[in-house]
Amino acid sequence: MNWPIFIANRLSFSKIPTFSKTIFRLSITAIALSITIMLVSWALINGFKKEISEKIFGFWGHIHISDANINKALESIPIDKNQIFYPSIDTIQSIPYTAEPSFWEFNAAVIKYTQGGIRHIQTYVTMPGILKTKAAQEGIVIKGVGNDFDWNFLKKYIISGSTLADYKEDERPIILSKQTANRLSTDVGKKILLFVAIDKEVVKRVYKVIGIYKTGLEEYDKKIAIARQDEVQEMLGWDSTKVAGFEVFLDDIKDLPVFTDYLYYEKVPNNLYIENIRQKFNSIFDWLDYFDMNGFIIWVLMTFVAIICMITTLLIIILERTPMIGILKSLGSRNRPIRFIFLINAFHIISRGILIGNIIGLAFCWIQNKFHLVKLSEADYYISYAPISINWTQVLLLNLASIIIIILCLILPSYLVSRIVPVKSMKFR
Repeated sequence: MNWPIFIANRLSFSKIPTFSKTIFRLSITAIALSITIMLVSWALINGFKKEISEKIFGFWGHIHISDANINKALESIPIDKNQIFYPSIDTIQSIPYTAEPSFWEFNAAVIKYTQGGIRHIQTYVTMPGILKTKAAQEGIVIKGVGNDFDWNFLKKYIISGSTLADYKEDERPIILSKQTANRLSTDVGKKILLFVAIDKEVVKRVYKVIGIYKTGLEEYDKKIAIARQDEVQEMLGWDSTKVAGFEVFLDDIKDLPVFTDYLYYEKVPNNLYIENIRQKFNSIFDWLDYFDMNGFIIWVLMTFVAIICMITTLLIIILERTPMIGILKSLGSRNRPIRFIFLINAFHIISRGILIGNIIGLAFCWIQNKFHLVKLSEADYYISYAPISINWTQVLLLNLASIIIIILCLILPSYLVSRIVPVKSMKFR
């Protein structure tokens, strides 16, 4: 066995009580705590981004196609439902695109393929109106959905009642958010009035509440009610071939920029306008992007804490083992293998701390994911509990980066070994 490794192992696993053993335990605790905070922080960040993004994309789709003259007002401009891309566009699978080369690639451009294709396309019609009960009245946007609507997402958030797809009676059905239902003091099975201004005339319709949903996206829950598309078209004076737009759903969110450009240049005519949801609701996605910066700052701070702790520990170990260093030097050893002894010793401490930190951090993530112990204000965070999503590649890189950076930062302090004089050190107590 290589003698520096042998000595380092004896120092690390010795059962003899010394002052440095207490420092070892404190260092292991500090590193374990740092790694735990890093892992939990990134799992929370990933969870927030995943859950909130999925809610927004599930409710609105990934890409909107509407009239080119559309503005931010609530009124819809009718476009023809019979387009060359509808409904066949959902058969498009992975497509090639030109990507910027990575730093290790020397080509001017690289041809890559998207992770997935287009999963679904559906039509929608929107119309502003006022809902009224005996208790109150509320401004609302009615979203008319047709037979092509994918109910898989919204079904998860129906807290009472049913969907339009399951309703078979003759009365006009409507689905309200829990927020709207509470303000109107209504519930499933009750009747409400809808007033809509069409060509300066007020049109009144009676609707029956058949379902109540709650997504947690307060800004959208308080605005949107869902009704049958043909009934909304009838109130607007449109025929069945007219819609407000199309919602396109992708297999993979990472393909959003590529498919936005692909549809714009290849599939959609010039009289229609394309906008992806990141562009439409950029404030929310900018807010989510700030979480990445927060995660990076936490990683830097925790790594800095671990580095300071390990430098202190390394210096204490070297000072405690000064007589041993003097003996090794008097036997002809050079500084480099002696420094190597203490770096291996430090690696043992770091690896133990990281192992314990991973166990604690991943255990906390599992418990939180299973039991949702940490609660949040849904009005502020769009979700009622702290969501967890573990990216195993990220966990591996986080551990490797922490080990490498801490070890590199210990190389300079280890040069204290070269300052120790054998004659003086063997008298050191």
